[in-house]
Formats: sequence, structure tokens, C-alpha cells
Amino acid sequence: MQEIPQRLIVVGGVVACEAATWMSALGSDVTMLVRGSRLLSAAESFASRLIEKALAARGITVITDAQVVAAERPQASDTGLGRIHGGPVTVTCAGRTIEADEILVATGRRPLLTGMGLEVVGLEPDDVLAGRLPDWLYAVGDASGEAQLTHMGKYRARVVRERITALSAGCGPEPVPENVPVPQVVFTAPSGLTAGPRPRPGRRHCSGRLHLGRRSCPPARRRPR
Repeated sequence: MQEIPQRLIVVGGVVACEAATWMSALGSDVTMLVRGSRLLSAAESFASRLIEKALAARGITVITDAQVVAAERPQASDTGLGRIHGGPVTVTCAGRTIEADEILVATGRRPLLTGMGLEVVGLEPDDVLAGRLPDWLYAVGDASGEAQLTHMGKYRARVVRERITALSAGCGPEPVPENVPVPQVVFTAPSGLTAGPRPRPGRRHCSGRLHLGRRSCPPARRRPR
């Protein structure tokens, strides 16, 4: 992105919340389109409400149940600068039409496992994502099929390091614990943090409040139109 668009539409979930935060701080008038009924559907509902409240305080408009059906830019022109310049882009969703200068799509990613020669060792991409691997082959990060989180990737990398070190020393690898409480951070302002399993309906669980030091950047001033 070569410039800061004055009006920006952001589509997605966790990464979209983060992108909306920093693009707003840079001066864009941001509208978020969320396909579900609330932000961060995998998080606790109270956390979702707090993040949405924080986004609104920065002037970010959040539209839920927004199923995008069309996006058009009639006057698009490719300048070769890494983004498409031209007239405004129009997005149709949730029974309404929204106009902006740019769209930022942050809907997630999938690991690219084709063309790696897996068939040579009798494997397919689905085998990697499901963890059906021989003892000498490891999958770390997004390719592991687990949560696409930095902390999870680092945890699995440490496990692989310890296994390789043990095998090179002639020792058998220790069992790898499963369902570890790997944390997840949503880098908004303030940030959201989750760790451990979510409480299941009908089961008792402990709750409390953790007070942390907080430092937040004030919302940027909007540029005159």
C-alpha cells in the first residue's frame, strides 16, 4: 500500500480488527465488515463486546452479519505501484451499499502444500494438516493444521527441536503433551488476550479480573474532507 486511503473498508476477523486499529491510527476512516453476528466469534462474548467498544471509540464503524455480495470499481486503473488507483470502490452487503477508496481483505490464509514433492514419500497435503506423518518428518506453523497462531508455531518449533536433539543424542523422544493452553493475542488498543480452553455450557468455571498496565495511543485526528 503506497498511501493511506481516506476511506477504507476492512473485511475479516482477528487480523481485520488489528488492521482496522492501525489504519485508523494512521488517519483512515475505517468501516469493518464482519460476516458473523459479532466480532471474534471464537472468543468469549464479553471480550468481543469490549473490543468492538474500543474500535467504536476510535471512530471505526463495525457492521456485523455483513455478507458481501458484490464489489465494483468502475474507473480502476493499474499504475504498477502495488495498488489499484482510480475511482471509488462500491461494496454491496447486508442490504446496503458502502463506498470507499480501498478495500483491505484480511480473511485468513491457507498453507501452500502443493508442489513440494509430498507425493514422492506417499503423502498428500491433507496428511500433513491431519498430522499423519512419518517419524522423520515434522510440520510446524500453519502447515501443522493447528491454530494459526505465532505462539503455537513457536511451541511446536521447540518441540521439534527437543525431539531432534534427543534423537541425535541417542535418546528416545519424550511424549508431546496435547491440548496445551497456547495464548492468543488480538493486537487492538487495548489488546485482547485468551489462554486455555473456553468454559463449556453447563460446567462450572472460575472467573476473575486481571489488572494490567495499559498504554494506548489516542485516536488519530481525521483529515478534512
